[in-house]
Amino acid sequence: DIFDIEELQKLIDSLSKSFEVGMGIRSPKGDRLIRDSHFCDFCRSVVQKSPTGKRYCEESDIKLSANTDEETQICRCKSAGLIDAGIRLVIGNVHIATILVGQVRLKENELSEDEYREIAGHLGIDEDVYFEGLNGIPVMSRQKFENILSSLKIIANQLSQLGYHNLLQKDIIKSLET
Repeated sequence: DIFDIEELQKLIDSLSKSFEVGMGIRSPKGDRLIRDSHFCDFCRSVVQKSPTGKRYCEESDIKLSANTDEETQICRCKSAGLIDAGIRLVIGNVHIATILVGQVRLKENELSEDEYREIAGHLGIDEDVYFEGLNGIPVMSRQKFENILSSLKIIANQLSQLGYHNLLQKDIIKSLET
């Protein structure tokens, strides 16, 4: 309750479209704090239709959400072979949330067609359906992805400061009411 959730949702939806990445905000335990913004339908309409894909997707999100070591963590998602990242939101010294960024194909880290076929088979997804969805995700350079993450880190830092000030104001108002 330190952020206006509706406005935060609008911000994440807009950033997701502008940067052409999927985004969400999760608690350190992996609970959704807002609705995920899917830039494309691949994960939701293809990968997560598979019970294994859905489970792997959640496991990847929980792992990224719990990151306490790095300000930003980049990894390959367990379910689809795409690249994901997590950017911590910290108020004071407390990790309150993580901005998840995903559904990214990087030129420099692209899997081979055979590796993608193996993933589709493991998930029990028809290869044609898998590749049709996968090909709807634009391929970007690692540099562009790092630029996106850099911009999101700045926004995360601003959100952290806003949250801190909102907490202070809340405490001041409480003390005046008593």
